Amino acid sequence: MEKKTNKFVIPVLIALLFMNFFLLNKVINIDNRLNHLSSNVNGINDHVSRTLDGLSHDISSKLEKQASIINDFYYEFGSIQDGNVDISLSVSPKSISNDDKFYFSYKIGDSDYSLMEAISSDGINYNSSINIPMKDTLNLDFVIDTGTTKKVEHLENLPAFEWQLLESFRVSTRGGYSYVNPNKSLSFTNATYGFEHFLKKKDENASLRDVSLILKHNDNIIKTYPMEEDPMETHDSYIYYLATIDDFTLKLDTNDTFEIYITAKDIRGFNIKANIDKFTIGNNGDIDSDFDHTENIIIY
Repeated sequence: MEKKTNKFVIPVLIALLFMNFFLLNKVINIDNRLNHLSSNVNGINDHVSRTLDGLSHDISSKLEKQASIINDFYYEFGSIQDGNVDISLSVSPKSISNDDKFYFSYKIGDSDYSLMEAISSDGINYNSSINIPMKDTLNLDFVIDTGTTKKVEHLENLPAFEWQLLESFRVSTRGGYSYVNPNKSLSFTNATYGFEHFLKKKDENASLRDVSLILKHNDNIIKTYPMEEDPMETHDSYIYYLATIDDFTLKLDTNDTFEIYITAKDIRGFNIKANIDKFTIGNNGDIDSDFDHTENIIIY
């Protein structure tokens, strides 16, 4: 009787095992479908959220535009002299009454706000100009004084003009020098140096003059290489100046200093120095670099 019982137990166990595998597979499929459904729901939620954010932004922008007291505002940097830059300002108010007076409220660097009157020659655009240090920021508001009330609108927070200038210049190198310690010998072979001037406008004219690559040894300028505009590298958005040092060798001694940099004059009234490398020969004959990468380009 026991043998007959064992005979049926094994098929039953196998059937139960297959049933467990079948049920487990079903559970896994259901779990996968739930995860997929959850992912779809999250995707729909994200899409709805982005759509609502976009609509909210559009509505806010339209409301701000409708509430604005001006139609247009623009500014333009002008001449530079003694570290200061001229800035021309122009605003066209939405509504103008005979008794209205118009002002620019401005804050230079960390100073307090001041007012200057905006004058119009056509009754549409109201203009003024200001002269500020190139190193300072400028915050601007527009003020309409009706005699009984004052309406104010924020116009712009301008970064320091010097920072904008620094962003428009860049140094590039192809090749470089080689240094042999036992002989303390510095050699240049087909070392090409470039200076790029990025233009704000495609029709902007080149403003740099006397672009030169300078080699200085112990505070004495020993070589000056004029950098010419390279028509093959120059494009609508930037002008590329190029100079190559070839077959030049310099014998150095302990504690000697060597410097390589680019200088240029801008017709707008300032000078540029772009540092490339600077080092001293140490007591063991090795190069001790003095180059500060945080002051790569200097406006003065």
